[in-house]
Amino acid sequence: MSTVAYRLTYSEQNGLCTLGTNRLEGRNICWICPAELGKGRLYKIHVRSGVDIWITNCCLQTGMVFSCVDHSAVVIFSFYLTGSARTHLGSYNTNLAPAQGQQGIFYFPQPVGSSRIEAHIDFQHVSIMVRPNHLAGYLKDDLNLLPQRLRQIVEGRSETPFCRIGEITPPMLSALQQILHCPYHGMTRRLYLESRIMALIAFQLEGLSPDINQGKDAGILHPTDRRRIEQARQMLVSDLENPPDLKALTSRVGMSHTKLNRCFRQLYGMTVFAFLRNERLARARQMIENDGFNVTETALAVGYESISHFSQAYKKHFGVSPSHCRR
Repeated sequence: MSTVAYRLTYSEQNGLCTLGTNRLEGRNICWICPAELGKGRLYKIHVRSGVDIWITNCCLQTGMVFSCVDHSAVVIFSFYLTGSARTHLGSYNTNLAPAQGQQGIFYFPQPVGSSRIEAHIDFQHVSIMVRPNHLAGYLKDDLNLLPQRLRQIVEGRSETPFCRIGEITPPMLSALQQILHCPYHGMTRRLYLESRIMALIAFQLEGLSPDINQGKDAGILHPTDRRRIEQARQMLVSDLENPPDLKALTSRVGMSHTKLNRCFRQLYGMTVFAFLRNERLARARQMIENDGFNVTETALAVGYESISHFSQAYKKHFGVSPSHCRR
């Protein structure tokens, strides 16, 4: 892990500050990575009062820490397209580590903390931030259909953190790509982006189970269990072609099959098998789109023995075939 990191700080009052000096303010903000640090950008798009989109797309030579030092309470609809980040919420002493290919709904009454992106990782992330009262305006005719915990947040009756993590589905991915490659400008652009935001929020709310208000929040584990799960994750991603099987994995981290899967679900929103599949497909997409590998080379490199099985899994996950992405 990198010991030195480039730092960005954001506050609603002062805007975005780079290394504590350069300041970017306004409703729309765009920070472009200095060439000597790598490539990429971070930008905020103001859609309407109380609704913003934050987009990060970078690959840096050094780690980057993004800190939020003051912000109004917001419901965050978050999507990790490539790479991952570790987030620490200082007010709650809580750590979150959603993985590549995951999405989540988060609410913290005091969203003050920092996220760290490691060096030499392609990182693409989209967050939609909506203030609770504005979300209530969107959903005013259907508030009674929301899970109890989420309804309390939207109505301003909750001071309890909320966190739910799941997988990015093909319909979500399609709407995200439309946001990232919006062809419009001016008022048309704003209306188009708002329609895609509503689609993404609808897809995420659809995935919430009726009993979501029961039990512990996802992503909040005992520190010992978290360390073991992160150790298991590292074992999987370090050798996607020949990863350890479930028996070897449980033996090496000292957990039963049941507890390993349960903790994986709690931290990453999916089973060990689903996590491994997502990591393989995400690595495959990077190899095809960025590194120029052909479909056969890619399938074998990420552990698929059957090219047809790989192609089917890829299309189901991303909505397009690997050969189409290569073109």
